[in-house]
Amino acid sequence: MRRVVGRLYREEVQQEVTKLVEEGQKPLTAYQPALTKVVEGLSDEDRKRCTNQAQTWNSGAWPRDLQKE
Repeated sequence: MRRVVGRLYREEVQQEVTKLVEEGQKPLTAYQPALTKVVEGLSDEDRKRCTNQAQTWNSGAWPRDLQKE
């Protein structure tokens, strides 16, 4: 589910990464805490949507654009 959140909420995660880097955290270690913060801020409906999307991705072939990443 975290990978789905990172993909669907890329801009929000990047904003959190930027905040953490400005607070002194190193860029390479800021991603996971930023992602956690975004995940924790999701509504129940958004969490369910991301969980469902993760199940879809895990049950078959990933979309082409994700395979390229």
